[in-house]
Amino acid sequence: MTVLGVSPAFLAYVFAYGLAALGCIAALGRARQVTDTDTRRGLVALLVGSGGWAALQLAFLVAPTPTVGYGAYTLSLIIGLTTVGAWLYFTSAYTGRSFHRDKMYRRLAVALYLAIVAVKLTNPLHGWYFQTTFVTEPFPHQTIIHGTFHWVVTGLSYALVAVGFFMLYELFLDADYDTRPLAALVGITGLPVVFDIVGFASDALIDINYEPLGVAVFAIGVLYVFEEEFLAVQLTDGVDAPVVYLDRDDRISHYNGRAEQLFPDLDGATGEPLDDIIPPASTELGDRNWILDRTRAGETKHYLVSDTRFSLGQTGIGRMVLFTDVTRTERQRRELNGRMNNWKGSPPLSGMNCSTHCRLSAPESTSLATRLKTVRWI
Repeated sequence: MTVLGVSPAFLAYVFAYGLAALGCIAALGRARQVTDTDTRRGLVALLVGSGGWAALQLAFLVAPTPTVGYGAYTLSLIIGLTTVGAWLYFTSAYTGRSFHRDKMYRRLAVALYLAIVAVKLTNPLHGWYFQTTFVTEPFPHQTIIHGTFHWVVTGLSYALVAVGFFMLYELFLDADYDTRPLAALVGITGLPVVFDIVGFASDALIDINYEPLGVAVFAIGVLYVFEEEFLAVQLTDGVDAPVVYLDRDDRISHYNGRAEQLFPDLDGATGEPLDDIIPPASTELGDRNWILDRTRAGETKHYLVSDTRFSLGQTGIGRMVLFTDVTRTERQRRELNGRMNNWKGSPPLSGMNCSTHCRLSAPESTSLATRLKTVRWI
């Protein structure tokens, strides 16, 4: 079956790779809004590499001659390999590691890249990487017969990509954050592996590199679909406290496990105003910090509540509310307050506006709030 003399399967491949290339180009503007230099560089490089890879795979499919197709495919392999380095650079920077700055790792990566590129460029002489042959199903095209060296490089690449995913997963766990958004992206990004195997082992799919489709989905997903989740996790890296994330309308969008333990009613409250869980929230959120009293199992604890708005570039994304346990400090303050009231008859100190007192008596709490106002993506 053909449509205007063109196979629907061919149109599907052209559409998929064309969409991936255009999507990466469109996402570049948003990626450039990421303020942290290293994270931005990694993400932009990932988009450029993935977009170029997809565009060259498309060029291979529509090439007018076998020679042009061969050249386009070889270039796609060279460009595509850069996405592995960009991916590791991005994940290292995003998770706060310094691997991407280590000169030894960078030199090793460049040397390995150049060695593999040399094998790819000399493939017409030895054929170790791939060979081509013309087939007519599911549509007339040059098909790729991958050699042993290709599968060795592919295995190494996937191993390195797995390291990057592990770094992300570890960060999500350390932030006590829901890992399902990450799992969803990993699942979609990993689908090309299945396509590769099917294309190699059967005629259901053509034998071509499907990885640029997965990489494009991940990069675009981070910037558009799961931007709040990924930004929230990076913001709270190293913060061992309950955190609730509000959307642009100050409604509950996400929260970490510690917040759910402190406020069990958060379960199922996504999309609801924070007032439904903490009645005075809407009147207290703002520039000042305040004290929240929380009684559970007969014990009253006191939490310093601080919040900060965060954004991607000039676009506001939401607000992050941090609850820091200052029970010991607040009990001491209230005890001192009572003594002063008894001794001198002075009016009690207010417990609601604690900006000055908490700065003096609970420096660890204030440092957390201050740290969150100086974040990498804002």
